[in-house]
Amino acid sequence: MTSNIKTGAIVTHKAKNVLFAIGGQPSIPKCLPSSHPRVIHSSQYAHLVPQMLNQRDAPYRVAVVGAGQSAAEIFSNIQNLYPNSKTTLIMRSEFLKPSDDSPFVNSIFNPSYVDELYQRSSELRHSLLGDARATNYGVVRLELIEHLYERMYDQQRELGKDSKKWPHRILGSTAIAGVETEGDRVRLIVRPISGASDCQEGVYEKSDMDEIFDCDLVVAATGYQRQAHLTMMEDIADLLPQNPEIDSAAGSEPNKYDSRIRGRPVNVGRDYGIQFAPGKVSPGSGVWLQGCCEGTHGLSDTLLSILAVRSQEIVNSVFGGHEKDATNHIPSEIVMKALASGFTLENREIAEF
Repeated sequence: MTSNIKTGAIVTHKAKNVLFAIGGQPSIPKCLPSSHPRVIHSSQYAHLVPQMLNQRDAPYRVAVVGAGQSAAEIFSNIQNLYPNSKTTLIMRSEFLKPSDDSPFVNSIFNPSYVDELYQRSSELRHSLLGDARATNYGVVRLELIEHLYERMYDQQRELGKDSKKWPHRILGSTAIAGVETEGDRVRLIVRPISGASDCQEGVYEKSDMDEIFDCDLVVAATGYQRQAHLTMMEDIADLLPQNPEIDSAAGSEPNKYDSRIRGRPVNVGRDYGIQFAPGKVSPGSGVWLQGCCEGTHGLSDTLLSILAVRSQEIVNSVFGGHEKDATNHIPSEIVMKALASGFTLENREIAEF
């Protein structure tokens, strides 16, 4: 079922097979007013900022929230685009951390590693994914970290040790304690994490540790959520197994990779197909997920690393009777047509706030 965003008209489509390849949904911290015209997500940066900040020499004040590659790149890029700007990078982590691109760890992005990971228990998979987070989450390329460090050092050498006098600042171990808005103006109240609590717009207790930043633009480089497919599939909850246990190790606690629709588990097969209750779905029909299976198929699931291989696996599953068999591969020309017609995935850099 689709809805025309201009007319509101609802159109219903019928299909034996459905593939969800909807990418991630921008995640903005609750303390930021996401509907404010001066608050944007990093995914909007490239096309909105030239319109919003259209005077190269203006003394724009820009705050970037996040600690990953996108946050660091935007923090640096603003300084290059607007030489008179004042920029602040606000992050909960103490330091910018380098991404781990060493060859042994990065084998997790090889297509062959999906088989190795999938066959393990849920508990072991999630432990391994946690160990490998430094390859992709809340990390920055070392070259960029060194560049930003040199810039901070130059400011200290030229302007003194009081960072409040610097035009460009990195505030580590810092949280947003409060937000005030009036018209186009956004004011951020930030403080060290040790004295911060969850904030709401316009509701916070003042502290001597507070710093106030009036901003012309706030960029949330705070990653993505990948849960929209669960909402879209709410009407098929009755087709899922009733067993309350998600594919997990016995006795393990629920975690962020557990997916449920109305309390029913959403388990995914090695072929990326949802596992429905026996007898609920006719043979030759099904639902597949692309970019939503990190917990079972690995960190590469949301990246470009395995896009071509995964696309062929899904095509083989859809057109080959849902079986992975070496004698049942679909010709490459069919795979390429499938890629061209919709097997796409938005690459992303995840930044943690």
